Amino acid sequence: MIKKSVEEENCHDPFLLSLGNAIGYLKSLQIIKTTLELSETVEYNHESPEGELVENMIIDSQALENLEVFEVESKHGKTTEGSLYSFLNRCATKFGSRLLKSWITAPLNEISKLQERHDAVEWLSTKPTLIGNWQKFLKPIPDLEKLLARVYKFSIENDSKAVYISNGSYSKMTDFHNLLLYFEEITKKLPKVFTTKKISSKRLFLLAKYKPMKIKSRIKSANPFDWDEDEEQKQEYEEGSLPDIRKWIQGFKEVITWKKIGKNLIPEPKKGISDDFDQANEAIELIRIELDELLEEIKKKLKFEKICYNSDSKMHRFQFELSNNNKKKMPKNFTVTSKTSKVVRYQSEELVDLNFKLEVEEDNLKKAFTPFLKKLLKKFYSKRKMWSDFLRCISEIDCLISLADVSINTKNMVKPIILESPRQEINIEQLRHPCVERSIKEFVPNDVRIGGDEPLVHLITGPNMGGKSTLLRQTCIAVILCQIGCFVPAEKCEMTLIDRIFTRIGANDRIMEHKSTFFVEMEETKTIIEQATPNSLVIIDELGRGTSTFDGYSIAHSVLSHQIRISKCATLFTTHYHMLIDTFKDNPKVQTMKMNCIIDSENGDVHFEYKFIKGYTDKSEGIFVAKMARIPSIILEKAQVRSEMFREQLKRLDISFKSNE
Repeated sequence: MIKKSVEEENCHDPFLLSLGNAIGYLKSLQIIKTTLELSETVEYNHESPEGELVENMIIDSQALENLEVFEVESKHGKTTEGSLYSFLNRCATKFGSRLLKSWITAPLNEISKLQERHDAVEWLSTKPTLIGNWQKFLKPIPDLEKLLARVYKFSIENDSKAVYISNGSYSKMTDFHNLLLYFEEITKKLPKVFTTKKISSKRLFLLAKYKPMKIKSRIKSANPFDWDEDEEQKQEYEEGSLPDIRKWIQGFKEVITWKKIGKNLIPEPKKGISDDFDQANEAIELIRIELDELLEEIKKKLKFEKICYNSDSKMHRFQFELSNNNKKKMPKNFTVTSKTSKVVRYQSEELVDLNFKLEVEEDNLKKAFTPFLKKLLKKFYSKRKMWSDFLRCISEIDCLISLADVSINTKNMVKPIILESPRQEINIEQLRHPCVERSIKEFVPNDVRIGGDEPLVHLITGPNMGGKSTLLRQTCIAVILCQIGCFVPAEKCEMTLIDRIFTRIGANDRIMEHKSTFFVEMEETKTIIEQATPNSLVIIDELGRGTSTFDGYSIAHSVLSHQIRISKCATLFTTHYHMLIDTFKDNPKVQTMKMNCIIDSENGDVHFEYKFIKGYTDKSEGIFVAKMARIPSIILEKAQVRSEMFREQLKRLDISFKSNE
């Protein structure tokens, strides 16, 4: 795709512009080379063949914000508490949480994969003990995804000798050591969590159980350096299943011994792996024996036991050390190398000679270690796909268990049914908003029926604060939950797949972009008009309120007509322009709906029922909401008079608009 775009020399191609900006940004951070070497390029096509769905549902940034998927606007600013993500995220690991976030931003559009997820969540929902054990075992595991990325980055660095020189390299090799330990820990804990041999969920079985390829011959050596290409293929695994990394971990154990240097661990080849390394190591051990013998000889010669070696100095590797009170005991031919208020340190010619020999042999050891380290990291990196796939499987199990945990611990969650109907349909009974209901005492559920035997477009009226916006949001949330593989907070949920969610809801300006509230509203509307397909879900809340009444009404009328005639997709359209009802109430392609309320005829108070029913209302009860906000009564009385006058004027003018069908 990159080559094709470059060959076409289309400098205005959005793909090339975006890629160029991304590369420029990475270059400014000086990580462009490493990022490109470690990255995986996948072609993403947001356009599908006619009559087919794209691979994943599209939820743009505006929809994510309007639906409060990751952040919720509060009086103290934006917070994650109360968002859909915080409701769903019960993952035991950080890398699981990261995968869950990607699931939410790009829900599935493939029926087979989606049904596999639903089946996995359903099976896990019957195993609360398994869920508890998983969270208990995996909670202490650190962020292995980042740890693995650091090891990959270290694997492609050229200067392997730096491992013995740089403290940073020490910590990276410690990362490598920890990564192997944690991988091994997971392989041991996995069978303890999934103790049952029979897992009815096909997807979960592939993720949780090793499925080795049917190979007759067995691997001859445990040393991975001895494995040729044929022997490595004997350990291949089925695509999408859990890779069996146990032999690889054991293989690395067979060739590595971990040497502690300070607080860090450095891998060294076990004896017999590298002849040069073994020779240098043996030479160093002999020199250390000579050092010990020299110290014992000095103690006997001076008839003094309180003398020892000091190896803290970078300049002098080993020095004789004794207290100031006993410094007269040292021979005159010993040279003072350093001293403090309490001790004096010396070297003899023989000790200087041994220090020099030790440094030479340690340098030989480093030279012998370099090819081993390169070979080790190259071997590890060569199986990059296997390590990443293993971690991806563990992340997926974590996400599925999180969704099952939510389904168990949230009342009245139902497994959705995916319909394969050519006509779009959403049929949900007793639907609730999972996040809102956690913050109120009693949430009123509603039925939502769009498409199928019902019209695709719903024109919704009702009082201010009557629950219209919440209903719009919870319908979209239900669709997202269904298509990430989660159960839905309802008594019944049947729906065809949605390829994209469009939202025109709320009122926000963008001052820094010089865009008014109404301009932003029109931009969002333009996106809907241009990109909605017959498989999309569109919610439009009070379109046209940011301008004059007649301009706003005219725009709302035209957009609604477009949804009916052109887009022909599931649309929830709320409005306070009651003239739209007069125009569209008899249209067979439009279902008029309202959020019901009861009005007290004596004092004008409104009781919100929050019930979504067929019908329409010609009042928005805005003055009552103003009363709730404690607007002075003298203002409200005048407003009521003006409202009635305006209503009568409209009746006398007999304003009538008809749809352009």
